[in-house]
Amino acid sequence: MAKENFNSIDSNDFYSLAKYYESNEDYNSALEYYKKYFSENPSIEGENKILLKINLLKNNFTYSEEIKELLFKSYGEYDLGLRNDRIYENIAEYLFFKNENNIEKAEEKRIDLKALLKYGQLPLLDVIIRKDSIFNVLDVPVEVINFIEKL
Repeated sequence: MAKENFNSIDSNDFYSLAKYYESNEDYNSALEYYKKYFSENPSIEGENKILLKINLLKNNFTYSEEIKELLFKSYGEYDLGLRNDRIYENIAEYLFFKNENNIEKAEEKRIDLKALLKYGQLPLLDVIIRKDSIFNVLDVPVEVINFIEKL
């Protein structure tokens, strides 16, 4: 598929391509296709959360003004509070607090991240206490786990 022929591509294909590249850890391409998808579908909720996640992964969890902006924008988006969403927001908050030299808040986020990771690795517990049909299993790339374990 030629990149210059985007006009003939259905916008859902952009999402599929973004997910494909994300699953293959090509975060630059994933980011490109997520941006195309959201530009074609401005009413879709969750843009900032997804872009935050991809930017964190793409930049090896390095703080930037873009991370800060996406984090603050993500607060206004609909949120089910699922672990896969919360973990990236918590990582961004940790990086933000470290950048602001707010050691106390950064330490709180570090503890939250460790707990989120530990609890997320207990899928049987989630099945036992689950009260709805939404799975809340932590499913993140290994680099997320490595980052949190090193904190």
